[in-house]
Amino acid sequence: MKKKNILVMTLSLALVAVVAIGATLAYFVSTTNKVENAFSASDGLAIDLNEHNYIQNTNQLGTDEVKANTYKDIYPNKVVPKDPFVSVDTVPTTGADIFVIISGADDDLMSLNIDTANWTKITKEDGVNGIYKYNKSVKATGDLTPVFNKVTFANYSEKPASIPSISLYAYGIQSEGMSGNDTTSALALTALNAKAGTNFTLA
Repeated sequence: MKKKNILVMTLSLALVAVVAIGATLAYFVSTTNKVENAFSASDGLAIDLNEHNYIQNTNQLGTDEVKANTYKDIYPNKVVPKDPFVSVDTVPTTGADIFVIISGADDDLMSLNIDTANWTKITKEDGVNGIYKYNKSVKATGDLTPVFNKVTFANYSEKPASIPSISLYAYGIQSEGMSGNDTTSALALTALNAKAGTNFTLA
């Protein structure tokens, strides 16, 4: 009798299971494949600032990229070549805003032929010293147009006690994705003033 009850119970359970499955089949069902969101970081930003080597005896530039040049035998009205340029080695998909700061130039003693077609001064102080921004967001790697390509000395009547050195630094920042009220120009101003020890202000 006990075995018979167990058998009946087992058959009953089996029947319930079949009914349950049968009931499930009465619904319309559909299952999708999973969607995977793959993320990869944009390439970073890497820039460098160089100029070509100065050849004293020919008053010309060579083909070597250097960090500094020495100019000797300066006289009134002399023009010497100098071509500081920014190289963009890695650029993010946002593009990059590029800035260069010039400091140390004596406006009474020399003038620089700034390439205003490609570089715009963004600081308000008079004279050639200040921060310049490349006129468009840089989207590709390569060398940018030099900020200037020659220095012309004034028609001075007495030999200067000293001729100051011209110093330059470059700064690059992604063109998009600023937070809050940040702008690329404001961030460049802070960074380059700190680097050069200057106190320029935005125009």
